[in-house]
Amino acid sequence: MQLISFVMSALMLLFQVVPGVVPAAHDVDDVSAQAQAMITAEQLAEVDQTLEVLGETLENTQFALQMGSFWPTFYTDFVVGVLLAMFYSVHDGMCPLTVVYIQGPLAAEAYTRGMIVFPGDDEDAVMIRDAYRHWLWGFRAARHTGYDNARRHTINYEYGIFLARPAIDYFEQVREQGGSATDALRQAVAYALNRRAIIFAETEFEQWSVHFGNDDIMDLWNNYQGIVTALDAGVFTGRLRDLFMQDWDGGLLIMNETEEEVTRERRQIIFKNPQLWMP
Repeated sequence: MQLISFVMSALMLLFQVVPGVVPAAHDVDDVSAQAQAMITAEQLAEVDQTLEVLGETLENTQFALQMGSFWPTFYTDFVVGVLLAMFYSVHDGMCPLTVVYIQGPLAAEAYTRGMIVFPGDDEDAVMIRDAYRHWLWGFRAARHTGYDNARRHTINYEYGIFLARPAIDYFEQVREQGGSATDALRQAVAYALNRRAIIFAETEFEQWSVHFGNDDIMDLWNNYQGIVTALDAGVFTGRLRDLFMQDWDGGLLIMNETEEEVTRERRQIIFKNPQLWMP
């Protein structure tokens, strides 16, 4: 099996098969045209190389099997976002095995532990569970792979999630224009890479802020707090739930997606600290 075909086949399957709710796209009209115009032959060749490296790693580590018990419950955009996030991190120079470890076993642990530690379906339970998952993921990633790896991939994950829908839309656009599935995949990944680069280039707060929904800000913030707590806690032998609750009760975490929690001030804190949003 050719390695790029492995990634292409996986993405094609996910685009078509995985059911579920499609969240609203984070789209700015001019950004889409700009991202398309930035695609070059040289970039597409670079995309091919990165997809081969990622495809080989996913195949050798049986990543799909690791996540198989979780993925059927998720919507298409999420699964594509996960794969896009891993592409970003490998593209940025992270070790592919480290990327798969953070996105595979460590993410699965955070998801599972969240359900166990904070069960329930009411809004308060859902929000504290979401915060705990992101905090725990950042904490574990920092403990197991170090600050830089944890920070870079958890940030790329958030970009992958909210740029998945624009990437899927562009994939479908290329297909409708007669492009092959392979070419549409390459184009869509390059497009998503350029969408991320456009955000990186923003120098004014208002223009930067429009790219991020309240859920994105909440997740970026809580991922990073887990990483910081992992570094500050030193040798810790107690329950991680207790450590999390210290941060929660101490006001160090964003508790929900409302304007009362995702304030303009917190957005500005993230904007002024690239460590929180630029891998």
